[in-house]
Amino acid sequence: MNKLMDKYKRTSFNLILQLSSFLISVVANLIITPMIVNQIGKELYGYVDLANTFTNYITIFTAAFNTMLGRYVAISFHKNNLSSANKYYTSITILNIIFSFILIIPMVILVIFLDYVIVIPELYITDIKILFLLIFISFLINISFSSFDVSTFVKNRMDLNATKSILSTAIKFIIFAILMMMFSPSVWFIGVGIIISTLLCSYFAYICKQKLTSELKVKSDSFSMDAASEIFKIGIWNSISQLNQILLNGLDLLITNQFLGVLHMSILSLSKIVPMQLNGLVSLVSNTFNPQLVKSYSENFEEFISDLKFSIKASGFLCSIPLIGFCVFGEAFYELWLTDMNAGEISTIQICSILSLLSALFSVYIYPLYNTFSITCKLKWPVITTFLLGISNLIIVLLLLNYTDLSIYAVAGTSSILSIIRISTFVPLYSSYILKRPFLEFYFPLTRGIVSSIITILVYYCISKLILINSWTLLIIVAILCGFIGYLINLLVLFNKEEKRKIIQIIFNRKGNDNV
Repeated sequence: MNKLMDKYKRTSFNLILQLSSFLISVVANLIITPMIVNQIGKELYGYVDLANTFTNYITIFTAAFNTMLGRYVAISFHKNNLSSANKYYTSITILNIIFSFILIIPMVILVIFLDYVIVIPELYITDIKILFLLIFISFLINISFSSFDVSTFVKNRMDLNATKSILSTAIKFIIFAILMMMFSPSVWFIGVGIIISTLLCSYFAYICKQKLTSELKVKSDSFSMDAASEIFKIGIWNSISQLNQILLNGLDLLITNQFLGVLHMSILSLSKIVPMQLNGLVSLVSNTFNPQLVKSYSENFEEFISDLKFSIKASGFLCSIPLIGFCVFGEAFYELWLTDMNAGEISTIQICSILSLLSALFSVYIYPLYNTFSITCKLKWPVITTFLLGISNLIIVLLLLNYTDLSIYAVAGTSSILSIIRISTFVPLYSSYILKRPFLEFYFPLTRGIVSSIITILVYYCISKLILINSWTLLIIVAILCGFIGYLINLLVLFNKEEKRKIIQIIFNRKGNDNV
């Protein structure tokens, strides 16, 4: 019992802080988004996401190094090989800085000619260019100092990442609110908040690095192209995976901007706000277990399998209820939230949101399996399958836009349907293969999760027909009631007796030893 409590107490504390960070981010978005829509204009909101989407395109190149750095440094640390850890850390840090300087000129050129690349209302060309420039600068700063974050992963201090996220959200919100009160509203105020937040959070990450892993230092004699090449050979698959992700859902705003216009782009962008937060919640909860998975994989394979199975069920248990709740009650939420949108726009936003969340409703029960691909360095086939889906998505969306009347729904829904196919076939089967487990082993949590979801959806649908939600107070009351019912259903359906005991310990055991 004590061993179990010691093992998961840091994970428990990390999870609580990460969930707190998530809730604060959600609240900030709930406040900021209507301010932008009402005071700046609903047709401009989509450009904020579009600017961030452009930076995501650039991460195709940086992902080859940065996505695997934590894994290599952590394993070296757990094996007490500090020399090797320093080589990885120094090499990637220097390459990140060099790459950031190389990107300056093409980014400036893109901003100058931005109105030739995307559709921008003539009245707002200067504002949109300033917004893109600020977000690009923030991205370069973030890339240059991203290796500082490796320390929290190595020491399993994901609570500090959550603290940084809370700090980031607070700074962006405060800066944006001050600028909105002091000056005539402009969309580029968001960029000012982002760049100031990035600078302060980078400094916070540096302080954490110094306190947690002072052994890690950037030294010229530790730079090694061999170490960088070792990471690159595995990480290149993550770069291709990033490209695949862009093909699946990273081109949607750009395609909508070009084919359907600025207003449709903003409607699609608004419809993605809550799904992105919920997908972030799934990723956040799943990744909270990742440091422990890396540690157990490097020390004891059977313990790793046990940790993996538990993380699968725990992630599904915690994250499925918010997803289902929003799918059922989302339209009432949007009616209260986006008061300047008409009924037709609200309906379109809700349908697009559900289409965006379809794949998450399935992946929530097996999401930690994605981590096994990186942990075991078996990335080739996951990348190839996602690439095929990404190309298929792009072709299908363009065909549907040109030959059907599906319009924005084609953009929002195609990638989700293709992702469901991959989630229900390739991910559990390939995970079983690389871990040398029975082929149907990971279908059990998926099947039980689907059963639990169907029951929960039916219960929520009945409640939605019995209660007319017309105020925030009533929505919150219904959310609390449905949350209690949903988690009770999940607890009864997903877990056996021993697993129920373990997840209660994960949630409520807060005491931790910082030196885990």
